Amino acid sequence: MNWEDKDYVLRLIKEFGRFLRALRDAADDQARQLLLDIQCRTACGIGLRAVDGMDDEALRALMTDEACLSLAMLLSARAEVLAKSDDERSQWQGRALRLMLAFQDEGMVCRELAETADGLMRGAFDRLTAKELYECACFFRTGGRIDLMDNAVFFLWETLPDRAAWLDRLAGLYEGLSDETLEACGMSRADRDESLSRLHDEIGGCFR
Repeated sequence: MNWEDKDYVLRLIKEFGRFLRALRDAADDQARQLLLDIQCRTACGIGLRAVDGMDDEALRALMTDEACLSLAMLLSARAEVLAKSDDERSQWQGRALRLMLAFQDEGMVCRELAETADGLMRGAFDRLTAKELYECACFFRTGGRIDLMDNAVFFLWETLPDRAAWLDRLAGLYEGLSDETLEACGMSRADRDESLSRLHDEIGGCFR
């Protein structure tokens, strides 16, 4: 699968948007659940009950990349439309996000789904490990959304018991960013330098 094929990625997202509207318009939760299960079997080759019984690693091993991304979006829709509680919603958001993070090196996917991934990250924040938050930051960087990367870095920073051990890895995310990349998401070189200074200052280091 050529994930740099913009037309393909955009078509996949557009089709999901149409499905989400149909899901919202369904008569009741039973109808929504049926629609989700049918779409899951069609796009992913597996029903929702089977999905619930497998862990994320097993799902990724079982499915093609296309099916994996489709399932991430379907679980995101499930969280939005069918969750009965905040806990259930964050659980499904976490699963959707973990599947999506498998595409953190695919520029077009990261660019087009950055806002979706950001919403999932915020919803599932309390369930995410430091490694997963770091992968969120990498996802946003790959997609050129340095503003969202910056948020993810400091969400992670606030959770770390040993910040010094992570400093070089997090600071490295800010290296090599062009002015054009920064400007495209409303940031400047000064904003980037301020973020780096915050990381260093909070552990008593210095940034030059």
